[in-house]
Amino acid sequence: MIVCGQRPYYNARMRIAVNALSVVPEETGGGETYLVELLRAMAEHEAAVGHEIVVYCSENAEHLYRERGSVRRHVLPFDNRDRKRRLLFEHLRLGPLVAAHGTDVLYAPGNALPLRLSTPAVLGVQSLHSFVVPEEMSRFRVAYFRRLVPRSARRARRVLCVSEDIRALLLREVPGLDAAKVRVIHEGAPEDMGPATDDTRITAVCARYAVERDRFVLFVSSLNPFKRPERAIEALAWWRAESGEEWPLILAGRASAEHTARVEGAIARAGMQGLVTIAGTLGRDDLSALLTAARVMVYPSTVETFGLPPLEAMACGTPVVASDRTSVPEIVGDAALVVDPDAVPAFGAALGRALHDEELRSRLIDAGRRQVALFRWDTAAEQTLALLLEAASESRTVGSPG
Repeated sequence: MIVCGQRPYYNARMRIAVNALSVVPEETGGGETYLVELLRAMAEHEAAVGHEIVVYCSENAEHLYRERGSVRRHVLPFDNRDRKRRLLFEHLRLGPLVAAHGTDVLYAPGNALPLRLSTPAVLGVQSLHSFVVPEEMSRFRVAYFRRLVPRSARRARRVLCVSEDIRALLLREVPGLDAAKVRVIHEGAPEDMGPATDDTRITAVCARYAVERDRFVLFVSSLNPFKRPERAIEALAWWRAESGEEWPLILAGRASAEHTARVEGAIARAGMQGLVTIAGTLGRDDLSALLTAARVMVYPSTVETFGLPPLEAMACGTPVVASDRTSVPEIVGDAALVVDPDAVPAFGAALGRALHDEELRSRLIDAGRRQVALFRWDTAAEQTLALLLEAASESRTVGSPG
C-alpha cells in the first residue's frame, strides 16, 4: 500500500492514476461494479506488465481495491461519504498530488475531471442522468454535472464511454466536442454469475419469497422511477387479465423508503397485492439462485448507460424481456425480446410469449449465452489500457491540458 504523504513509486514505463473517489461503497451501484471489475482485470493483464496503476481512494473504500499485479492503492485519510470534503479534495488537491507522484495519465471514471489538473487525463463517462432525468437528481448534482461534464470532456485527452448510446448523448449535449477522441469501451459481463447448482440454496431462496421454481418473474434493478418497476407490475397485471394466469413478481434491487412507497402504490392500483414482493438488495449467491429459478427476467428500464442485469440473467440461462430504450438494445442484441416499456399491452404480450413459447425460450437462452460471451472484462481492460497509454503518449508532443 502507498500511504498518503509518501512519495512512491517504482520503475515503470507508465504511471497511471485512477481517481476512485466518486465510488461510495454500497451506494454507487453500477459505478462501483465497473471500477472494481475493471481494475481486477487490469491488474493481471499482460498489457499492464511494467506499468504502475495507482488507485486513489478514501479510507472507507480501500477494501474495494485489492493490491495485486500492477495495481496499488493510495489511501486518502477521509471518508468519501462526506461529499463536501471529497469534492474539495478532488478539485483542489488531487491534481497536484498525482502530478507530484510523476503520473503520466489520470483516468477519471466519475464523469468529471479535477479542476486543478496539469496531468493528461482520460474522462470516463458512465452516466448522464443529470441531462436526461434531472427530476430524479438533486439540484446540486444537476448543476454540478451540467457544468463539469462539458468542461471535463473538452479538457480530456480522450473520453471513454461505456456504450454507443452514451457516446451519442454526450456528443449531443456538448456541442463542438471532438468526436474522434470520444471512444466506446463496453463493460464486461459479470464473471461471477452463472446457473446456480446448489439446489438447497435455490429451494431456500424460493421459499423465502414464497415462490416455486420456474413459476415466477424476476425484476432486477433499483426501484428508481426511470427503472420502470411499475411497468413490470402493470405488464403482469395485463397478462393476468388476458390469460387468467397469476404469476408472482419479485423486485430485487435497492429500494429506498420513498421508492418503496411509490411502488407499493402501483401494486395496489394494479390489484397485484399478494403477487409482488419487494426483496431489496440481494447477495450475489441469492441473486444467482433467483435468476436461475425465474421463468423470465424483465428489464423495463428507460435510462441505462450499459445495463448489467440482462447479461446476468442470460448468464444464468433465463430468458429476458427488455426495454427498447437507451443502451439496452445495444447490450442485449438479439438475445432478448425488446419492447417499448411504456406500451404496457405490448410489454405484457412479450412477457406472455417468453413465459410459454418453448421454441422462443430455447432460442433466447442459446442466444443469451452467445451474447454474454461478447462482453469480457479482460477485453475492456486491454482497450482501456491502450486508450490511457494513447492519451499519455500524445501529451508528450502536444503538452498538458489546460
